[in-house]
Formats: sequence, C-alpha cells, structure tokens
Amino acid sequence: MKYETIEVSGYWQEEPERCFDVTIALGSWDGELDAEDENIFYYMDGEPVRVGMIISEGFVITEIDEELL
Repeated sequence: MKYETIEVSGYWQEEPERCFDVTIALGSWDGELDAEDENIFYYMDGEPVRVGMIISEGFVITEIDEELL
C-alpha cells in the first residue's frame, strides 16, 4: 500500500441527516492516479485529522476509527 489511511464517518453540510464512511489518506497524493487512489476520499497532506473538521468542500468528520491512528 502506498498510502497510510484511516476510516472516518461524517456527513455533507447540506445533507446532515445522511452519514457516510470514507477512507482518508494521511499523506499527500503522489500525482499518479491508479487503483489505490480510487478508494481515497481525501488526502490530508500531513495535516492532523480531528472530529468536527470540514474537509473536501463541506464534509464534516463526526467519527474517526481510533484503532487505525
């Protein structure tokens, strides 16, 4: 695996009643689109992941899979 990833749950600001589980890469995108990138929702570019933060133009993180941190 070329990325270290974590699983998070959250919702889109315009649709808070629907929860989604997504995969986030802790590092940066390597610039090469391949099969592994298809499963990555967002790249944190080394920034810390916190509950309550808003990423990807309106996705609010509500839960982080703590086992993977």
